[in-house]
Amino acid sequence: MGDDLEGLILAAVATRQGGDLVNCRDGRYRGRCFRLADGIHHMRAVARELAQAHDGLVERPPVSFLGVMVEREAHVDRRWQQRFYRAVRNLANRGLLEFPSSVPLAEDKSSRAEMLRDGLYLLHNQGRYARATGAAIEPPRVAACRECDAPMPQAHHARKLCSDKCRRTALAKRNAAVAAQRLDRRKSWRARVRTWQGGGCKRCHKDFQAARASQEFCSNACRQADYRKRHRTE
Repeated sequence: MGDDLEGLILAAVATRQGGDLVNCRDGRYRGRCFRLADGIHHMRAVARELAQAHDGLVERPPVSFLGVMVEREAHVDRRWQQRFYRAVRNLANRGLLEFPSSVPLAEDKSSRAEMLRDGLYLLHNQGRYARATGAAIEPPRVAACRECDAPMPQAHHARKLCSDKCRRTALAKRNAAVAAQRLDRRKSWRARVRTWQGGGCKRCHKDFQAARASQEFCSNACRQADYRKRHRTE
């Protein structure tokens, strides 16, 4: 859906003339209204046009105003709008869209524009007004699944596996590797002979196979004898 929407946005920006009216109703100047220069697109207007063409609008129920039911204009679905602006950010990151810091204007009735040497400019873009850069569109990256080596469109930079089956297989392999490492550590601990003052056991000084790294006595008898000796001396 993301790649398709990015293609729709690029096609819409290429076919539109730009020069959208901002902050106006019914095509008439009201209040803080201004017109963008040709080639500059108000992305909110682009989103509404695409939503209207691809079932992204949500009808709103009429409301009562002074006893009269007034129809309200449909608005863009929230989830569809989120996907749209996510695709716009991806296009900007790929260098296919740019948001100029100084937006050229054709007309201004809002007293917000600044007259520069080559015309009227809105000096604060706020990420709303964009234009196409004309850069060449690179084909989408195709990566290979880390488990089955199947080709996989790289929709996300962190995606490594193609399906739930490969994820389960990779998880089982990782758990088996962790279990094998844990078993090797235990074997190494058991094979370690603990030395204590020149001998193995802390009580009888005989070498023994330690069951764990912190074992100090070769048997329970030596451990109890050492305990009794320490408590008698205390």
